[in-house]
Amino acid sequence: MSRGLRIVLAVLLAGLTAGAAGGLLSLLNVGIETLAMGHHYFVDPTGVSTVPLWRRITVPVIGGALAGLIWWRLRRRGPITSVNQAVRVDSPGRLAPDTVTDAVAQLIAVGSGTSLGRETAPRQIAGFLGQTVSNRFRLGPEGRRTVIAVASAAGLSAVYNVPVAGACYALELILKSDLRTRRGWLEVLAAAVVSGLATVTAWLFNHNHPIYRLPGVSLRMPPVWWLAVVAVLCLVVGAAFGWTNDLAKDHAPAASRVWWAVPLGSALVTAIALVVPQVPGNGQIVVQAVLTPPALVGGALIGGVLLMAAAKWLATHLALRLGASGGLLTPALAVGACLGAAVAMASGHRSASEITVLAVVGAACLLAVTQRAPLFAAAFALELVKAPPAVTASALIGVGLTWFLRLAVIRGWAHRRTGRLGTPPSS
Repeated sequence: MSRGLRIVLAVLLAGLTAGAAGGLLSLLNVGIETLAMGHHYFVDPTGVSTVPLWRRITVPVIGGALAGLIWWRLRRRGPITSVNQAVRVDSPGRLAPDTVTDAVAQLIAVGSGTSLGRETAPRQIAGFLGQTVSNRFRLGPEGRRTVIAVASAAGLSAVYNVPVAGACYALELILKSDLRTRRGWLEVLAAAVVSGLATVTAWLFNHNHPIYRLPGVSLRMPPVWWLAVVAVLCLVVGAAFGWTNDLAKDHAPAASRVWWAVPLGSALVTAIALVVPQVPGNGQIVVQAVLTPPALVGGALIGGVLLMAAAKWLATHLALRLGASGGLLTPALAVGACLGAAVAMASGHRSASEITVLAVVGAACLLAVTQRAPLFAAAFALELVKAPPAVTASALIGVGLTWFLRLAVIRGWAHRRTGRLGTPPSS
């Protein structure tokens, strides 16, 4: 079999396996949530407020304890290789079966109430499957790197039904493809095929439904100056959000302590959820809450929306600080959506239209800052809601403004630093 044919078959098989894995993981997620709280609570804008108190208090700690024991056992053997480490050009790592076990522990922790994203788990499992496929077809280092990367991102596509965002994730955040080269365009083609095929395969399980439901009202694009306000706010808050999360991970407990530290983190998140019941889980509840008209129009205050953002931020920091592993995409979306909704309320726009549009814009802008990937952030936020034209245009302008401001700040900081250091004397 020729090398070209092996690559084509490997790409197609990677897409199918990533889609099937993503669809099955979606069902597993629902099963864990239902077992934990008695129903699929991630889609309930009220969070866990209707769950019996005894269940709200005990189940997250039990889930955290189970995940903590798994991580304690895994981490004693050494660090778990990430997808990014597996696709390094120099000294690539190998995704071991422990990668899958780690992903299952993440799903247990998040599904039972820990405040972290769950997108890392399907990426790890799909990446492991991509590695298996690449080894089976003997693709060599470059082919292996590409297949693992695009399969990993396709796992994200399949679970969240976001084919364009999945392809952008592979190109911007894993491969960092150079489109000035022929290989870069081949990676674009592979990412598009695998992500699209995985998403369509997962429709057997999710029936092509969006993750978030927009209100059934006419959505209009807000004035550009309000988009600029959201962009500036998300630039500042996004930088702080990313810094605190990095700080938490840097000071996480040693492997020997996670068996008790992780459930302690779950208990602290549970305490926060007694005040803000939208906090448990990956952030999907918070985002849906600010997109749901009954939760906003005629009752919600700016303080309540900002409280949700602060509580989600704190709960995510505590989970990371006490040793839990998980993603940060949806927590970032949640904080950004709250900021956008708060700006809409502060500007005097209390209708569902303005709040919804600016919430989506805020989610996309803050994600662009935390991930440093504007194309992925815009595509991810828009595909999650199957955005109509007004929302699409607003989000693209908002992300564009955010990224322009970010680059301007970076250039300004570099210029000031160069000025302080001074120029070397001429010879």
